[in-house]
Amino acid sequence: MTQQLEHVTREILKEELSASEQRLEVKIAGVDKKIDGVEQRLDTKIGNVEKRLEAKIAGLDGKIETTAQSLKEYTDSRFNKLDMTIKTMDAKMTRYFEGIGSMLEGLTGTSAATRDRLENHEQRITVLEGRGPQASKI
Repeated sequence: MTQQLEHVTREILKEELSASEQRLEVKIAGVDKKIDGVEQRLDTKIGNVEKRLEAKIAGLDGKIETTAQSLKEYTDSRFNKLDMTIKTMDAKMTRYFEGIGSMLEGLTGTSAATRDRLENHEQRITVLEGRGPQASKI
């Protein structure tokens, strides 16, 4: 009878273990299903966040491009204005120095003519002095 009891006890244990194993497999399958559901929800949320980020990045790229273009146009206009100011100043300085040059030429020319006259007068005086005192010819 002990053998029979042992056999019965073993059979019961096998059945209990088998039933426990099946329950664990069902629980594991349920947990796997829940994990899959959570994973899908996370994937969906991550996908939505990525889409929003991509949209914001695209918007920022557009703003950066617009701002860069605006700054480029502003800088170009300021440089064009500076170029015009420099050209105007160059023209004024050129006229100024041409005027000074003309004035100096006039002064130099006048002083040369005056110098020529003085030399001519000095020669005449020297000639006259060489002749001696002739008051009637002076």
